Formats: sequence, C-alpha cells, structure tokens
Amino acid sequence: MRMDSLPVLASNRLYLIVHPHPRVYQQLFILCAGLAQRGPVLVVDGNNCFDAYLVARLLRQHNAEVSASLKRLRVARAFTCYQMVALIGEACLQQLARADSEPVFVLDFLAMFRDEAIPLSERRRLLKACLPDLRSLSQRTPVLVCTRPADEPDLLESLVRAADEVQTFAPVPEPPVLRLFTE
Repeated sequence: MRMDSLPVLASNRLYLIVHPHPRVYQQLFILCAGLAQRGPVLVVDGNNCFDAYLVARLLRQHNAEVSASLKRLRVARAFTCYQMVALIGEACLQQLARADSEPVFVLDFLAMFRDEAIPLSERRRLLKACLPDLRSLSQRTPVLVCTRPADEPDLLESLVRAADEVQTFAPVPEPPVLRLFTE
C-alpha cells in the first residue's frame, strides 16, 4: 500500500493504520493539519511522537492561519497503558458533552501496551477495557488509530477486530550497507 493512501475520514468509522516506520506520521500530520484548519482535532499521543513544529510548518506551507489552527489542536500524551485507557475514556465522555464532533487521532496506540513491567495479562485486560470506548467514540466522530506491529500479536489482533477499516503499510527495505574494505 502506498504511503499517500490514507483514508478519507468519515464519522461512524474506526480506522486503524498499522505501520512499521515513522514516515507514516508525516502523512498523518498533513491530514491533521488540514482538519485543524476547519475545526477542533484531538490527538492522543501514545509514544511522544506528535510533532507540533512539523504541523505548524505544514500549516504555513498552505498559507493557513497557523496560530488559529494550532489552537484547534488538543494534544494529550499517555506515558503508560493506564494513562492511555484513561485518555480514551475521557475523550469518549467529552464527545458525549460536545455538540459538534472532533476528529480523534491516536498515535502509536499499542506502544503503551508493550511495557514489560506490567504483566501481559494486565495489558490485555486494559486493552480489552479500552476498545469499547474507541468503538463508542467512533460512533460520534472519526477516529484514526495508528500503531506499529505489536510484539504480542494478540494485542494487535484485538485492535484489528475492533476496527472498521484497516490499512497495513509494508516495511521499507533497509538500504544495503556499503563497505569500503572487505575483511
């Protein structure tokens, strides 16, 4: 699948993008910047990968009102799987109280569920508790979740089953290592 083929977001859809490399984020940030020009956007950042400077640059390139657009972006960062579950639950409650919908981007979602200091059974339980909130949130507004392939395949499989639409990007091959001298 090509990197420039991100979905067109629609309400009542939970989109999942599975990607093995950070270049996908640039495409997501372009989409996020475009949406922020028109209205509020919530970004739930699961691995401290949201680049506000890049989004501001993208807005400047499109001659957008950078300051006004950036004010429409709300960024919430999770540093543990517990915080991710709480942020998704909070976003769900906030959407219930809002008259208008606010697209939601969840970046590197499963990164928070890779913490080996937390038993795998607890991480599975937390993920299972979070998925209904993602589904409920997607009934009110477009929700785009992106993640890297999981070390525990059952975590990714649970997320894939919850999604309405899944796009998987193939790994970019590593360039060959050039050696000046042979051994």
